[in-house]
Amino acid sequence: MQAGDVQIIRAGNGISHAEKMLEGTHMFQIWFDPNINLSLLQPATYNDYKSSEFPIIEEPGKTIKVLKGEGAPLEMMTPGLSIQQLTLAPQLHTIALNDTHSHAFYVISGQVTTEKGLIDKDDFFIVDEGGAFTFTTEVETQLFLISALKTLDYTTYAAGNN
Repeated sequence: MQAGDVQIIRAGNGISHAEKMLEGTHMFQIWFDPNINLSLLQPATYNDYKSSEFPIIEEPGKTIKVLKGEGAPLEMMTPGLSIQQLTLAPQLHTIALNDTHSHAFYVISGQVTTEKGLIDKDDFFIVDEGGAFTFTTEVETQLFLISALKTLDYTTYAAGNN
């Protein structure tokens, strides 16, 4: 895999895997919790996607790479999920957030200033409110924005084991 590529592993009815990171390699890994009653009926699968396969949306001061969402090739069983990689110019930004979703931000590079303070590279924060979310970037900044439904029509594995 090359910089910007994506690999998805669907655990299905069971997986075993190992990862080897070469020197200088960086990786972002996140697990989602699909309906386990349906997931267990599926075989374990994985797919690799080249960076060039993902749609790019250019807006003033912002480039959006859609990893999961409209026009993106990723297929997942978790409903209502959106994953974007944002590249942001140094300026004030406002992003419209859906109130039916929780929104997780991970700072890949640069830093973000919100009303709650400074958020640095490799930090993670969650916004549960919908509407306009405003923040500032002082340098070019890259973020992952992961938006997931707050309410699902099934009990998640995590919720069922609490």
